[in-house]
Amino acid sequence: MPVAHDGTCGDLREALVGTLTGVLSGITARIDDLGRTRQELTVILDGLSEMEPADSRIPGLDGCRCV
Repeated sequence: MPVAHDGTCGDLREALVGTLTGVLSGITARIDDLGRTRQELTVILDGLSEMEPADSRIPGLDGCRCV
């Protein structure tokens, strides 16, 4: 797409809307993933801060059932 294009072409606008919708959807998904990761890391960090020397588990964190 030429840099100076004014966006009046219907086909170009339609393609641009589709592309931008997809990009925004990807950004939203990434933001959601980062929010979940932030919450998980906060739980771990808070638990580590609360641990006593004799603790064998991080408070607030469920252990893996497979172990």
